[in-house]
Amino acid sequence: MNSKKKVMYKLNPVIFWPILIIMVAIIALSFINQNGFASVVSAALNAEVINFKWIVGPITLFMFITMAAMIFLPMGKIKLGGPDAKPKFRTFSYWGMCICATIAIGIVFYGVAQPMTYFMEPWESWGVEAGSPAAAVKALAQNNLEWAWGQYAQYGIFAMALGIAIYNYKQPSRASSFLYLINGKPANKKINNIVDILCLFGIVSGVTCSLGTGTMQISAGLNSIFGIEPSKFVWLIVEIIIVAGFLLMSIGGIAKGIKIITDRNLELYILVLIFVIGFGPTLYVFDMFTESTSTTFGSFVQSICYTGGIDGNDGPIFWMVWQYVSVAAFAPIVGLFLAKISFGRSLKEIAIGTMLIPALFTCIWFVTFGSLAFDMQLSGTFDIWGSMNELGMEATMFKVFEQLPGGIIWCVVFLVVIYLSFVTLASSSTTTAAMVSTITLDPIGDEDEPPLWIKSIWAIIMAVSAYVFISFAGITGAKSMALIGGMPSMILGAICAVCVWKIKKTVETIAPTYSIVATDDE
Repeated sequence: MNSKKKVMYKLNPVIFWPILIIMVAIIALSFINQNGFASVVSAALNAEVINFKWIVGPITLFMFITMAAMIFLPMGKIKLGGPDAKPKFRTFSYWGMCICATIAIGIVFYGVAQPMTYFMEPWESWGVEAGSPAAAVKALAQNNLEWAWGQYAQYGIFAMALGIAIYNYKQPSRASSFLYLINGKPANKKINNIVDILCLFGIVSGVTCSLGTGTMQISAGLNSIFGIEPSKFVWLIVEIIIVAGFLLMSIGGIAKGIKIITDRNLELYILVLIFVIGFGPTLYVFDMFTESTSTTFGSFVQSICYTGGIDGNDGPIFWMVWQYVSVAAFAPIVGLFLAKISFGRSLKEIAIGTMLIPALFTCIWFVTFGSLAFDMQLSGTFDIWGSMNELGMEATMFKVFEQLPGGIIWCVVFLVVIYLSFVTLASSSTTTAAMVSTITLDPIGDEDEPPLWIKSIWAIIMAVSAYVFISFAGITGAKSMALIGGMPSMILGAICAVCVWKIKKTVETIAPTYSIVATDDE
């Protein structure tokens, strides 16, 4: 890349201070009055999630259709940065960052727990018997609808729109920049600020949730391997180690820090999958993948729009709606990160890299571990359901590994996978949160990043928030924060999907004013 002067950053007070004040107030309220804090959170959840759950499925479906269309339509050839722009990262590294920056802690935390929950407690509307083969197929079909195809449609939507706005039309590296595509000019400054504040609150809430769940699961792993009982003190030490890890990654930046770690992390994921498939019920896993995938798409529209509001099923609120809304909390800011690493790639490549590949990987992961869990439960090898109810979801995966050859070794490997997974997400999230909450007077290039001290501020805010919530409310408190922060971002996602459809018209009618030519680093 051609040399140019270093971009100077300074905090944007309009964006930074409101979020900081809100998070400090939330933390203070939880300390001062736990009952009051629970009441406020409950009221917010009722106002947002319960009253607006009916719109979550249709928005997610719209985003999925939009992403899939970019793979097949001619407009999918449009490149971020213009026709001459070259990708900075090789395809494997790009896919690895797309997977690891979006997986967070979800699939390693719920890899066994959620399929088992659906298997043993299927929804009445499915019409299947608990613990039956039909329940196993439906469990994984629903699981993959939530964690794969519905989830990953949200990230790529923002990556496409933000990438075109930032790299083709010289818009600032802010989550609100996608609004430029509506009519080919920046939105009102106040509207931009409101959108950026909502997106920043969403990512802080989302990472807080992930950091909380990650801390609990790593603590459970330490208990399984070393016999260290989980406690608030252990959680504190784990969080300090996690924060230190992703700040060290931030020092290296995307190319030298995040890229290297994600490559290794993806390799470990693949290694774990190969081991479990090889030593688990191999043929059962393959059969289950085929049947569950066909079931997912056989009733795709109906399933993705199911709310449970008519038959009184609150399952979608606690699983599917929660999943989509909590992902929405991450989507704008993570989308900004994905846009940054997608420079030089076409909309088609972005759709494949940010949705198709991660979704397939996630399906394989859940089918593999879900099938293994079902087989252990039905054969009597290990009572996973009983263990999960006794020790909690965070300990389930480690208990499964203990039943396999070389169990303790794989528990250690899995502990490393969990740590690297979250460190990757947190590093990319703090980087982009710092970008949104800063002001620059110069165009942002593909290698420019905010200074470490700004990233550190957000890292500390997220870590303190996560510790407070899991200490006083457990995993429920952390999940509640993600839900509150995610619903506004869900609405923004629908607007962003509309903007993606307008990219072709924008590119054809407005001459690009900014283009970067990146060079390969390999």
